[in-house]
Amino acid sequence: MRREGYIIEEIIEYSNMSEAFDSVLRGTGRKRSRQGRFLLAHREKIIAELTASIADGSFRLGGYHEREIEEYGKKRILQILSMKDRIAVFAIMNVVDRHLQKRYIRTTGASIKRRGTHDLMNCIRTDLQKDPEGTLYAYKFDIRRFYDNARQDFVMWCFRRVFKDERLLVLLERFVKLLPEGISFGLRSSQGAGNLLLSVFLDHYLKDKYGVRYYYRYC
Repeated sequence: MRREGYIIEEIIEYSNMSEAFDSVLRGTGRKRSRQGRFLLAHREKIIAELTASIADGSFRLGGYHEREIEEYGKKRILQILSMKDRIAVFAIMNVVDRHLQKRYIRTTGASIKRRGTHDLMNCIRTDLQKDPEGTLYAYKFDIRRFYDNARQDFVMWCFRRVFKDERLLVLLERFVKLLPEGISFGLRSSQGAGNLLLSVFLDHYLKDKYGVRYYYRYC
């Protein structure tokens, strides 16, 4: 596939910026918070400011605080941005993810629009019914501490294979390099970055090079 350009122009469309604002401010709790009340009172000004800084590539994350959570028995450190920064990240990744999705294999799910647990289970059930013998045995594996160990330079190499818009690549690199090592767990951009990294170095490697017929990834 060819590298894609003019992505920033899609990101800064008012409809996309407005959707990002509404998505981040979804829920009564967020709307009633101090940040939420301020953003709602200055909605159009905030959207205009973020649109301008994304358009010229000057947008930078303004820092974060951390919180420990437990998910599926694993303890994780979550990096949490301000709501204003989250609006910008959402707007950027809403478009970026749309362009990335067409490069993913069909049987990968999680953090991908319209592809969740149920969708992937339907793919597996279909294959089990179509080819009981070919799906008689399965091998399951997990990647330990994936976000902590992801190589930032590898992630950016993957992004550069897809996009040629330098303003966009500068913004994505700032997201990827939020932490000294690895990629942030909790930043919306990290979901797309992680899926792209695994798509290039795992999914297509197993499917295209080794011809693994039945392969499913949920990440």
